[in-house]
Amino acid sequence: MFGFSNEYKLKKEIILYLDNQVESVPSQVITEAIGSVTSQTIRKYLLEIKEKIEATYAPENLRLEINRRSGIQLLRQNANFDLLFETIFKESLTYAIFVLLIENRSFDSEEFCATYHISLSNLRRKVKDINRAVKPYDIYLTVGRKVTIYGDESSVRMLFFSFLYDIHHGISTTDLADSATFLKLAEKLCQYLYIEPTPAVLDSLGLWIYINERAIDTAHFLELGVATNQFKIKIACPEFLNKFADRDWQYFLGILISLDFMELSETDNFQAEHENRFSKATTHWIDLFEENFVELTMAQKELVTKTMYQNVLLDDTFCLAGNLITVFESLNSEEMRRLYPAFMNLFDKFWDDFGKVAPEASNEFIKNRSLLLVFKFVPNELLFRQVSVCLLSNLTLLKQDQIKRHLKNQLKNRADLTFVGHSKVADLILLTEAHPEAEKGIILSSTLSEQDIRTVEQALREFIGA
Repeated sequence: MFGFSNEYKLKKEIILYLDNQVESVPSQVITEAIGSVTSQTIRKYLLEIKEKIEATYAPENLRLEINRRSGIQLLRQNANFDLLFETIFKESLTYAIFVLLIENRSFDSEEFCATYHISLSNLRRKVKDINRAVKPYDIYLTVGRKVTIYGDESSVRMLFFSFLYDIHHGISTTDLADSATFLKLAEKLCQYLYIEPTPAVLDSLGLWIYINERAIDTAHFLELGVATNQFKIKIACPEFLNKFADRDWQYFLGILISLDFMELSETDNFQAEHENRFSKATTHWIDLFEENFVELTMAQKELVTKTMYQNVLLDDTFCLAGNLITVFESLNSEEMRRLYPAFMNLFDKFWDDFGKVAPEASNEFIKNRSLLLVFKFVPNELLFRQVSVCLLSNLTLLKQDQIKRHLKNQLKNRADLTFVGHSKVADLILLTEAHPEAEKGIILSSTLSEQDIRTVEQALREFIGA
Protein backbone atom coordinates (compact mmCIF):
# COMPACT_ATOMS: atom_id res chain seq x y z
CA MET A 1 0.00 0.00 0.00
CA PHE A 2 0.96 3.67 -0.52
CA GLY A 3 3.58 2.58 -3.06
CA PHE A 4 5.96 0.86 -0.64
CA SER A 5 8.28 -1.62 -2.34
CA ASN A 6 7.84 -5.35 -1.84
CA GLU A 7 10.84 -5.46 0.49
CA TYR A 8 9.05 -3.52 3.21
CA LYS A 9 5.78 -5.39 2.78
CA LEU A 10 7.56 -8.76 2.91
CA LYS A 11 9.46 -7.85 6.07
CA LYS A 12 6.17 -7.01 7.78
CA GLU A 13 4.63 -10.25 6.52
CA ILE A 14 7.58 -12.28 7.84
CA ILE A 15 7.30 -10.68 11.28
CA LEU A 16 3.57 -11.34 11.50
CA TYR A 17 4.01 -14.91 10.29
CA LEU A 18 6.66 -15.65 12.95
CA ASP A 19 4.49 -14.06 15.63
CA ASN A 20 1.85 -16.72 14.93
CA GLN A 21 4.26 -19.63 15.38
CA VAL A 22 4.57 -21.33 18.77
CA GLU A 23 7.81 -23.14 17.93
CA SER A 24 10.95 -22.55 15.89
CA VAL A 25 10.52 -22.99 12.14
CA PRO A 26 13.15 -23.53 9.41
CA SER A 27 13.75 -20.65 7.01
CA GLN A 28 12.56 -22.88 4.16
CA VAL A 29 9.16 -23.19 5.85
CA ILE A 30 8.98 -19.39 6.10
CA THR A 31 9.88 -19.12 2.41
CA GLU A 32 7.09 -21.52 1.46
CA ALA A 33 4.58 -19.70 3.68
CA ILE A 34 5.45 -16.24 2.33
CA GLY A 35 5.88 -17.29 -1.32
CA SER A 36 7.13 -15.22 -4.26
CA VAL A 37 10.64 -14.85 -2.79
CA THR A 38 13.76 -17.01 -2.54
CA SER A 39 15.21 -18.59 0.62
CA GLN A 40 18.29 -16.41 0.22
CA THR A 41 16.14 -13.27 0.29
CA ILE A 42 14.24 -14.52 3.34
CA ARG A 43 17.50 -15.14 5.20
CA LYS A 44 18.73 -11.67 4.26
CA TYR A 45 15.52 -10.04 5.50
CA LEU A 46 15.63 -12.08 8.73
CA LEU A 47 19.13 -10.80 9.53
CA GLU A 48 18.02 -7.20 8.84
CA ILE A 49 14.92 -7.64 11.01
CA LYS A 50 17.04 -9.11 13.80
CA GLU A 51 19.36 -6.09 13.64
CA LYS A 52 16.42 -3.67 13.84
CA ILE A 53 14.90 -5.52 16.80
CA GLU A 54 18.17 -5.50 18.75
CA ALA A 55 18.53 -1.76 18.16
CA THR A 56 14.95 -0.98 19.19
CA TYR A 57 13.86 -3.39 21.95
CA ALA A 58 15.18 -4.87 25.16
CA PRO A 59 15.85 -8.61 24.58
CA GLU A 60 13.37 -9.61 27.28
CA ASN A 61 10.62 -7.79 25.37
CA LEU A 62 11.33 -8.81 21.80
CA ARG A 63 14.05 -10.84 20.15
CA LEU A 64 14.55 -12.90 17.03
CA GLU A 65 16.52 -16.11 17.43
CA ILE A 66 18.16 -17.53 14.30
CA ASN A 67 19.63 -20.99 14.73
CA ARG A 68 20.78 -23.23 11.88
CA ARG A 69 19.72 -26.36 13.72
CA SER A 70 16.52 -25.42 15.53
CA GLY A 71 15.29 -22.76 13.10
CA ILE A 72 13.81 -19.28 13.51
CA GLN A 73 11.77 -18.11 16.49
CA LEU A 74 10.35 -14.71 17.39
CA LEU A 75 9.93 -14.23 21.14
CA ARG A 76 7.70 -11.38 22.32
CA GLN A 77 6.56 -10.37 25.80
CA ASN A 78 4.97 -7.12 26.93
CA ALA A 79 5.68 -5.46 23.58
CA ASN A 80 4.11 -4.92 20.16
CA PHE A 81 5.55 -4.26 16.72
CA ASP A 82 4.67 -0.57 16.37
CA LEU A 83 8.22 0.71 16.88
CA LEU A 84 9.68 -2.03 14.71
CA PHE A 85 7.34 -1.31 11.80
CA GLU A 86 7.97 2.42 12.16
CA THR A 87 11.72 1.85 12.05
CA ILE A 88 11.46 -0.34 8.96
CA PHE A 89 9.06 1.83 6.94
CA LYS A 90 10.73 5.15 7.84
CA GLU A 91 13.84 4.01 5.96
CA SER A 92 11.97 3.85 2.65
CA LEU A 93 11.94 6.40 -0.16
CA THR A 94 8.15 6.27 -0.06
CA TYR A 95 8.15 7.55 3.51
CA ALA A 96 10.59 10.34 2.65
CA ILE A 97 8.44 11.45 -0.30
CA PHE A 98 5.23 11.50 1.72
CA VAL A 99 6.81 13.43 4.57
CA LEU A 100 8.00 16.21 2.25
CA LEU A 101 4.62 16.36 0.53
CA ILE A 102 2.78 16.52 3.85
CA GLU A 103 5.00 19.35 5.00
CA ASN A 104 5.18 21.40 1.79
CA ARG A 105 3.04 19.76 -0.95
CA SER A 106 6.08 19.87 -3.28
CA PHE A 107 9.86 19.52 -3.11
CA ASP A 108 12.93 19.94 -5.33
CA SER A 109 13.62 16.77 -7.34
CA GLU A 110 17.36 17.30 -7.79
CA GLU A 111 17.88 18.05 -4.11
CA PHE A 112 15.92 14.93 -3.11
CA CYS A 113 17.99 12.72 -5.41
CA ALA A 114 21.22 14.13 -4.00
CA THR A 115 20.06 13.60 -0.41
CA TYR A 116 19.02 9.98 -0.95
CA HIS A 117 21.73 9.11 -3.50
CA ILE A 118 19.37 8.04 -6.25
CA SER A 119 18.96 8.98 -9.90
CA LEU A 120 16.06 10.99 -11.29
CA SER A 121 14.87 7.85 -13.09
CA ASN A 122 14.72 6.02 -9.75
CA LEU A 123 12.67 8.87 -8.30
CA ARG A 124 10.31 8.68 -11.29
CA ARG A 125 9.86 4.94 -10.75
CA LYS A 126 9.05 5.43 -7.08
CA VAL A 127 6.54 8.18 -7.89
CA LYS A 128 4.98 5.83 -10.44
CA ASP A 129 4.51 3.22 -7.68
CA ILE A 130 2.85 5.81 -5.45
CA ASN A 131 0.61 7.00 -8.29
CA ARG A 132 -0.54 3.43 -8.87
CA ALA A 133 -1.55 3.20 -5.20
CA VAL A 134 -3.40 6.55 -5.04
CA LYS A 135 -5.07 6.37 -8.46
CA PRO A 136 -8.50 5.29 -7.06
CA TYR A 137 -8.65 8.60 -5.16
CA ASP A 138 -8.07 10.88 -8.18
CA ILE A 139 -4.79 11.96 -6.63
CA TYR A 140 -1.52 11.99 -8.55
CA LEU A 141 2.09 13.13 -8.25
CA THR A 142 4.14 14.77 -11.00
CA VAL A 143 7.91 14.81 -11.37
CA GLY A 144 9.70 17.71 -13.03
CA ARG A 145 11.92 20.27 -11.44
CA LYS A 146 9.73 19.61 -8.44
CA VAL A 147 7.66 16.68 -7.20
CA THR A 148 4.12 17.94 -6.57
CA ILE A 149 0.86 16.32 -5.45
CA TYR A 150 -2.53 17.15 -7.00
CA GLY A 151 -6.11 16.21 -6.15
CA ASP A 152 -9.19 17.35 -4.24
CA GLU A 153 -8.02 18.80 -0.95
CA SER A 154 -10.44 16.69 1.09
CA SER A 155 -8.95 13.54 -0.46
CA VAL A 156 -5.34 14.70 -0.11
CA ARG A 157 -5.77 15.40 3.60
CA MET A 158 -7.35 11.97 4.08
CA LEU A 159 -4.48 10.36 2.16
CA PHE A 160 -1.91 12.03 4.41
CA PHE A 161 -3.85 11.08 7.55
CA SER A 162 -4.18 7.46 6.38
CA PHE A 163 -0.47 7.26 5.63
CA LEU A 164 0.75 8.62 8.97
CA TYR A 165 -1.89 6.69 10.91
CA ASP A 166 -0.78 3.46 9.23
CA ILE A 167 2.88 4.04 10.17
CA HIS A 168 2.60 5.87 13.50
CA HIS A 169 -1.02 5.53 14.75
CA GLY A 170 -0.72 9.07 16.09
CA ILE A 171 1.32 12.27 16.35
CA SER A 172 3.58 11.34 19.27
CA THR A 173 6.12 9.22 17.40
CA THR A 174 6.40 11.34 14.25
CA ASP A 175 9.24 13.77 13.57
CA LEU A 176 7.02 16.10 11.59
CA ALA A 177 6.05 18.59 14.23
CA ASP A 178 6.19 19.49 17.89
CA SER A 179 3.92 16.68 18.98
CA ALA A 180 3.47 18.17 22.46
CA THR A 181 1.74 21.21 20.92
CA PHE A 182 -0.78 19.09 19.04
CA LEU A 183 -1.35 16.76 21.97
CA LYS A 184 -2.25 19.81 24.09
CA LEU A 185 -4.67 20.98 21.40
CA ALA A 186 -6.16 17.48 21.32
CA GLU A 187 -6.62 17.54 25.09
CA LYS A 188 -8.39 20.90 24.87
CA LEU A 189 -10.61 19.50 22.13
CA CYS A 190 -11.53 16.48 24.28
CA GLN A 191 -12.56 18.82 27.09
CA TYR A 192 -14.51 20.96 24.63
CA LEU A 193 -16.37 17.96 23.16
CA TYR A 194 -16.70 16.05 26.47
CA ILE A 195 -14.62 13.13 25.17
CA GLU A 196 -12.53 10.90 27.43
CA PRO A 197 -8.91 12.07 26.81
CA THR A 198 -7.25 8.66 26.65
CA PRO A 199 -3.68 8.58 25.30
CA ALA A 200 -4.82 6.81 22.12
CA VAL A 201 -7.57 9.37 21.47
CA LEU A 202 -5.18 12.27 22.08
CA ASP A 203 -2.60 10.75 19.74
CA SER A 204 -5.08 10.30 16.87
CA LEU A 205 -6.74 13.69 17.37
CA GLY A 206 -3.35 15.39 17.53
CA LEU A 207 -2.36 13.83 14.23
CA TRP A 208 -5.60 14.89 12.53
CA ILE A 209 -5.25 18.44 13.86
CA TYR A 210 -1.69 18.56 12.50
CA ILE A 211 -2.74 17.35 9.03
CA ASN A 212 -5.45 20.03 8.75
CA GLU A 213 -3.39 22.88 10.21
CA ARG A 214 -0.44 22.05 7.97
CA ALA A 215 -2.73 22.16 4.93
CA ILE A 216 -4.08 25.56 5.97
CA ASP A 217 -0.56 26.88 6.68
CA THR A 218 0.50 25.96 3.13
CA ALA A 219 -2.62 27.66 1.68
CA HIS A 220 -4.34 24.46 0.54
CA PHE A 221 -8.03 24.97 1.23
CA LEU A 222 -10.99 22.63 1.10
CA GLU A 223 -13.17 22.68 -2.00
CA LEU A 224 -16.59 24.29 -1.66
CA GLY A 225 -18.55 21.10 -2.26
CA VAL A 226 -16.78 18.91 0.27
CA ALA A 227 -19.16 16.07 1.07
CA THR A 228 -19.07 16.44 4.82
CA ASN A 229 -21.12 19.63 4.56
CA GLN A 230 -23.98 17.13 4.89
CA PHE A 231 -23.18 17.09 8.61
CA LYS A 232 -25.40 19.44 10.57
CA ILE A 233 -23.03 19.85 13.48
CA LYS A 234 -24.36 22.40 15.93
CA ILE A 235 -21.11 22.76 17.85
CA ALA A 236 -19.13 25.89 16.98
CA CYS A 237 -15.45 25.65 16.19
CA PRO A 238 -13.44 26.34 19.39
CA GLU A 239 -11.30 29.47 19.53
CA PHE A 240 -8.08 27.54 20.12
CA LEU A 241 -8.38 26.04 16.62
CA ASN A 242 -8.10 29.58 15.26
CA LYS A 243 -6.72 28.50 11.88
CA PHE A 244 -9.86 26.52 11.03
CA ALA A 245 -12.56 28.02 8.84
CA ASP A 246 -16.08 26.66 9.37
CA ARG A 247 -15.59 24.33 6.41
CA ASP A 248 -12.40 22.92 7.98
CA TRP A 249 -14.19 22.35 11.27
CA GLN A 250 -17.14 20.56 9.65
CA TYR A 251 -14.76 18.40 7.62
CA PHE A 252 -12.50 17.76 10.62
CA LEU A 253 -15.31 16.50 12.84
CA GLY A 254 -17.15 14.74 10.02
CA ILE A 255 -14.17 12.55 9.17
CA LEU A 256 -13.54 11.67 12.82
CA ILE A 257 -17.17 10.66 13.24
CA SER A 258 -17.21 8.71 9.96
CA LEU A 259 -14.06 6.81 10.92
CA ASP A 260 -15.65 6.01 14.28
CA PHE A 261 -12.97 7.75 16.31
CA MET A 262 -15.64 9.60 18.25
CA GLU A 263 -19.39 9.87 18.70
CA LEU A 264 -21.12 13.18 19.23
CA SER A 265 -24.66 13.17 20.56
CA GLU A 266 -25.26 16.67 19.22
CA THR A 267 -25.14 15.70 15.56
CA ASP A 268 -28.51 15.94 13.90
CA ASN A 269 -28.33 13.62 10.91
CA PHE A 270 -31.40 11.40 11.33
CA GLN A 271 -32.85 12.08 7.88
CA ALA A 272 -29.46 11.89 6.16
CA GLU A 273 -28.70 8.60 7.92
CA HIS A 274 -31.93 7.04 6.65
CA GLU A 275 -32.06 8.65 3.18
CA ASN A 276 -28.80 8.30 1.27
CA ARG A 277 -27.40 6.38 -1.69
CA PHE A 278 -26.57 3.39 0.56
CA SER A 279 -30.09 3.20 2.00
CA LYS A 280 -31.10 0.20 -0.15
CA ALA A 281 -27.79 -1.46 0.62
CA THR A 282 -28.50 -0.94 4.32
CA THR A 283 -31.88 -2.66 4.00
CA HIS A 284 -30.26 -5.57 2.17
CA TRP A 285 -27.55 -5.80 4.86
CA ILE A 286 -30.13 -6.04 7.65
CA ASP A 287 -32.32 -8.54 5.78
CA LEU A 288 -29.39 -10.80 4.92
CA PHE A 289 -28.01 -10.66 8.44
CA GLU A 290 -31.33 -11.82 9.85
CA GLU A 291 -31.56 -14.50 7.17
CA ASN A 292 -28.08 -15.87 7.92
CA PHE A 293 -27.74 -15.23 11.65
CA VAL A 294 -30.40 -13.94 14.08
CA GLU A 295 -33.00 -11.21 14.30
CA LEU A 296 -31.58 -7.76 15.07
CA THR A 297 -32.87 -5.43 17.75
CA MET A 298 -33.95 -1.88 16.85
CA ALA A 299 -30.77 -0.51 18.45
CA GLN A 300 -28.64 -2.86 16.33
CA LYS A 301 -30.48 -1.85 13.15
CA GLU A 302 -29.86 1.81 13.99
CA LEU A 303 -26.16 1.07 14.43
CA VAL A 304 -26.04 -0.61 11.01
CA THR A 305 -27.85 2.40 9.49
CA LYS A 306 -25.46 4.84 11.14
CA THR A 307 -22.40 2.85 10.06
CA MET A 308 -23.56 2.68 6.43
CA TYR A 309 -24.15 6.43 6.49
CA GLN A 310 -20.62 6.93 7.75
CA ASN A 311 -19.48 4.85 4.79
CA VAL A 312 -21.38 7.13 2.40
CA LEU A 313 -19.68 10.22 3.78
CA LEU A 314 -16.26 8.62 3.63
CA ASP A 315 -16.83 7.34 0.11
CA ASP A 316 -17.82 10.83 -1.06
CA THR A 317 -14.52 12.12 0.32
CA PHE A 318 -12.07 9.26 -0.16
CA CYS A 319 -13.11 6.44 -2.52
CA LEU A 320 -13.68 3.33 -0.42
CA ALA A 321 -13.04 1.12 -3.46
CA GLY A 322 -9.31 1.68 -2.93
CA ASN A 323 -7.43 -0.24 -0.27
CA LEU A 324 -5.63 2.57 1.58
CA ILE A 325 -8.63 3.37 3.77
CA THR A 326 -8.55 -0.16 5.19
CA VAL A 327 -5.74 0.95 7.54
CA PHE A 328 -8.51 2.29 9.79
CA GLU A 329 -10.35 -1.05 9.91
CA SER A 330 -7.49 -3.48 9.39
CA LEU A 331 -8.33 -7.08 10.23
CA ASN A 332 -6.37 -10.28 10.25
CA SER A 333 -9.02 -12.34 8.49
CA GLU A 334 -6.79 -15.42 8.47
CA GLU A 335 -6.54 -15.29 12.25
CA MET A 336 -10.31 -14.78 12.51
CA ARG A 337 -10.79 -17.80 10.29
CA ARG A 338 -8.43 -19.86 12.43
CA LEU A 339 -10.19 -18.91 15.66
CA TYR A 340 -13.79 -18.95 14.38
CA PRO A 341 -13.96 -21.19 11.28
CA ALA A 342 -17.68 -21.92 11.52
CA PHE A 343 -18.56 -18.26 12.04
CA MET A 344 -16.36 -17.16 9.14
CA ASN A 345 -18.05 -19.69 6.85
CA LEU A 346 -21.39 -18.11 7.76
CA PHE A 347 -19.99 -14.63 7.21
CA ASP A 348 -18.61 -15.63 3.78
CA LYS A 349 -22.09 -16.66 2.69
CA PHE A 350 -23.60 -13.47 4.11
CA TRP A 351 -21.04 -11.31 2.29
CA ASP A 352 -21.39 -13.19 -1.00
CA ASP A 353 -25.15 -12.66 -0.87
CA PHE A 354 -24.69 -8.98 -0.01
CA GLY A 355 -22.25 -8.44 -2.88
CA LYS A 356 -24.82 -9.74 -5.35
CA VAL A 357 -27.61 -7.37 -4.27
CA ALA A 358 -25.48 -4.34 -3.28
CA PRO A 359 -22.25 -4.33 -5.34
CA GLU A 360 -21.91 -0.57 -4.86
CA ALA A 361 -21.32 -1.10 -1.13
CA SER A 362 -19.31 -4.32 -1.14
CA ASN A 363 -15.72 -3.07 -1.13
CA GLU A 364 -12.97 -4.22 1.24
CA PHE A 365 -13.39 -1.38 3.78
CA ILE A 366 -17.14 -1.95 4.18
CA LYS A 367 -16.48 -5.69 4.31
CA ASN A 368 -14.10 -5.20 7.25
CA ARG A 369 -16.57 -2.93 9.02
CA SER A 370 -19.36 -5.41 8.36
CA LEU A 371 -17.30 -8.26 9.79
CA LEU A 372 -16.78 -6.24 12.97
CA LEU A 373 -20.50 -5.49 13.19
CA VAL A 374 -21.54 -9.09 12.54
CA PHE A 375 -19.03 -10.33 15.11
CA LYS A 376 -20.46 -7.82 17.59
CA PHE A 377 -24.06 -8.89 16.98
CA VAL A 378 -23.98 -12.69 16.72
CA PRO A 379 -24.61 -14.73 19.89
CA ASN A 380 -21.82 -16.94 21.20
CA GLU A 381 -23.45 -20.13 20.00
CA LEU A 382 -23.06 -18.96 16.38
CA LEU A 383 -19.34 -18.26 16.72
CA PHE A 384 -18.58 -21.96 16.77
CA ARG A 385 -20.15 -24.84 14.94
CA GLN A 386 -22.09 -27.33 17.02
CA VAL A 387 -20.53 -30.78 16.79
CA SER A 388 -22.11 -33.89 18.32
CA VAL A 389 -19.60 -36.26 19.89
CA CYS A 390 -20.02 -39.80 21.14
CA LEU A 391 -17.52 -41.09 23.70
CA LEU A 392 -17.34 -44.90 23.76
CA SER A 393 -15.45 -46.05 26.85
CA ASN A 394 -15.22 -48.72 29.55
CA LEU A 395 -13.96 -46.17 32.03
CA THR A 396 -16.08 -45.22 35.04
CA LEU A 397 -18.85 -42.74 34.39
CA LEU A 398 -17.11 -40.20 36.62
CA LYS A 399 -13.90 -40.50 34.58
CA GLN A 400 -15.86 -40.21 31.33
CA ASP A 401 -17.48 -37.01 32.62
CA GLN A 402 -14.02 -35.64 33.39
CA ILE A 403 -12.83 -36.39 29.83
CA LYS A 404 -15.94 -34.81 28.29
CA ARG A 405 -15.65 -31.64 30.35
CA HIS A 406 -11.93 -31.34 29.67
CA LEU A 407 -12.47 -31.72 25.94
CA LYS A 408 -15.28 -29.16 25.98
CA ASN A 409 -13.13 -26.63 27.84
CA GLN A 410 -9.96 -27.22 25.84
CA LEU A 411 -11.73 -27.03 22.48
CA LYS A 412 -14.32 -24.36 23.21
CA ASN A 413 -12.54 -22.01 20.83
CA ARG A 414 -12.78 -24.57 18.04
CA ALA A 415 -16.32 -25.97 18.28
CA ASP A 416 -19.36 -26.23 20.54
CA LEU A 417 -19.18 -29.88 21.58
CA THR A 418 -22.38 -31.71 22.50
CA PHE A 419 -21.99 -35.27 23.79
CA VAL A 420 -24.56 -37.82 22.65
CA GLY A 421 -25.13 -41.41 23.70
CA HIS A 422 -25.28 -43.15 20.31
CA SER A 423 -22.56 -43.22 17.68
CA LYS A 424 -25.07 -43.28 14.80
CA VAL A 425 -26.16 -39.69 15.53
CA ALA A 426 -22.65 -38.40 16.27
CA ASP A 427 -20.50 -36.26 14.01
CA LEU A 428 -17.38 -37.52 15.76
CA ILE A 429 -16.67 -40.77 17.64
CA LEU A 430 -14.06 -40.95 20.42
CA LEU A 431 -12.87 -44.18 22.09
CA THR A 432 -10.57 -45.09 24.96
CA GLU A 433 -10.07 -48.76 23.98
CA ALA A 434 -10.55 -51.15 21.09
CA HIS A 435 -14.15 -51.22 19.86
CA PRO A 436 -16.08 -52.27 16.74
CA GLU A 437 -16.53 -48.55 15.99
CA ALA A 438 -12.76 -47.92 16.16
CA GLU A 439 -12.35 -47.63 12.40
CA LYS A 440 -14.76 -44.68 12.35
CA GLY A 441 -13.40 -42.92 15.45
CA ILE A 442 -10.37 -41.64 17.29
CA ILE A 443 -8.75 -43.68 20.03
CA LEU A 444 -7.63 -41.58 23.00
CA SER A 445 -5.49 -42.28 26.01
CA SER A 446 -7.49 -42.53 29.23
CA THR A 447 -5.19 -39.85 30.69
CA LEU A 448 -6.15 -37.48 27.85
CA SER A 449 -2.76 -35.95 27.03
CA GLU A 450 -2.01 -32.77 25.05
CA GLN A 451 -1.37 -35.01 22.04
CA ASP A 452 -4.94 -36.32 22.35
CA ILE A 453 -6.30 -32.79 22.47
CA ARG A 454 -4.39 -31.86 19.30
CA THR A 455 -5.64 -35.01 17.56
CA VAL A 456 -9.27 -34.19 18.34
CA GLU A 457 -8.71 -30.57 17.34
CA GLN A 458 -7.35 -31.67 13.96
CA ALA A 459 -10.37 -33.94 13.46
CA LEU A 460 -12.68 -31.04 14.26
CA ARG A 461 -10.81 -28.80 11.83
CA GLU A 462 -11.24 -31.37 9.07
CA PHE A 463 -14.91 -31.87 9.90
CA ILE A 464 -15.70 -28.16 10.01
CA GLY A 465 -13.68 -27.57 6.86
CA ALA A 466 -11.36 -24.80 8.11
